[in-house]
This record gives sequence, structure tokens and C-alpha cells, in this order.
Amino acid sequence: MYPHFTARFVPLLACLCILLGTPLYMAHAQTYAVDQGSVLIGGRASFTSVATDRNGASDNDRINQLVLNPTGQYVIIPGLAVGGDVLFSYASDDGSAITQYGMGPTVTYFFGRGTRSYYPFISGSVGVTHLNRGDRDEGQTQTRYRGSGGVLVMLSQSVGVTGELFYQRTDTERLQTSTFGLAFGISAFLL
Repeated sequence: MYPHFTARFVPLLACLCILLGTPLYMAHAQTYAVDQGSVLIGGRASFTSVATDRNGASDNDRINQLVLNPTGQYVIIPGLAVGGDVLFSYASDDGSAITQYGMGPTVTYFFGRGTRSYYPFISGSVGVTHLNRGDRDEGQTQTRYRGSGGVLVMLSQSVGVTGELFYQRTDTERLQTSTFGLAFGISAFLL
């Protein structure tokens, strides 16, 4: 169906399965959220609606986009979590729609030990996504690289919210884009 996409997607999926299937013998009693053996389940979601003006005339066209980005990670040593994330995006305007989906490995390092009200962090991920424009059967494979820094604010011993500044680069066969932004999310830790 999409041989180029499949050839790049299968190795990433295998790595994700290995990372998420970390042997249980590494688990031990956790004393705080980012302690060794904790499992992080979280993600980000966003909805944007942008009005467009063409040549200075408002034509009331809107581009609406929904992005869901769940993640799962395992804390392999205190503060260092590895795992994977999934990306789903849907954008539409009056005449067309774009769907994007993919996955890839991610790693996060949380600064600080012990029970705290916040943990600063840095994170990086690489992902392969597939982009499909409307009814046309012309899929496009993208590689995205994302780096971020932010803070996890704990609402309880095992639930927190994140705020982060990020940089994302997306490469396709014909185009390279760079995005800077601010993202918010929620994280739950299984201790």
C-alpha cells in the first residue's frame, strides 16, 4: 500500500514495543512520581481554528485542526523515562481535509528527586507520520523531530499537568518545516 511508509514505520514500531515491554524485574516500590519503575501515561491535545484572508479580503474561510498526541513512558532510572508517542491530526477547511497519523520513540529527563510539587524536564522524540490529503490517494511520509523543555506541576502524588516550549522540525521528500510553540498536557504516573 505505502511501501516507503511501511519500511520506515515497522522498525519504529518494533523499538516502541521493546521499550514499552521493559522487563518487570526492573520494577520496584516507587516513592515518588519520577522514581524508577513508574509508568507515565499522558499526552497533549489541541484544537485551533484560523480565519483566512486572501489578498486583503475576508472570505470567511476557516481552517480547523484537531491534534491528539498521547504518550506512554517507563522510568528506567530515577528521572529518565523512555517510551513512545502517537500522533493524530485532522485539519479541514471548506473544501478539503488533511489527516496525519504516526508514532515514534520518545525520551524525557525530569530534574529533581523525591516528592516535589514540580519537576523541570527536557524531552525529545522522533516520529514517522503519514499525511493524507482528502479523498486523493496520494499519501506522504514525514519524519518529525521534536525537542522541548518545560515543567511538570504535580496536582497530586501521581497526577500532574505539563507546560513546555518546543521546537519541531518536519521533513518530507519536498519540504522542510520548523515550528516553535507552547504546549500543555496532562500526565498520570502509575506508581
